[in-house]
Amino acid sequence: MLINNAGRNFLVLLVGAEIEEAKEFFDVNFWNALAVTDAFTPMLIETNGILANHSPIVWNLVIPWGDTWGSA
Repeated sequence: MLINNAGRNFLVLLVGAEIEEAKEFFDVNFWNALAVTDAFTPMLIETNGILANHSPIVWNLVIPWGDTWGSA
C-alpha cells in the first residue's frame, strides 16, 4: 500500500502570492506525489497493491486563502 500524505501549508491569496514560493508549494504537494506514484506504480501493479492519496479538505471549502492550496 502506498499512501501519499506529504504536504505543505500555503494559505495565501492568489493576488500578491510569491511565484517562487507557490512553485515550491506545488513541487511538494503535487509534483512530488506524482513522482512517488510513478516510481511505485510497477510494484503496486505487480502486487495488486493499493494507492491512497490523502489531501486536506480545504480543496472542498471556499476560504479566502485556499486558492493555492486547493489548486495543488
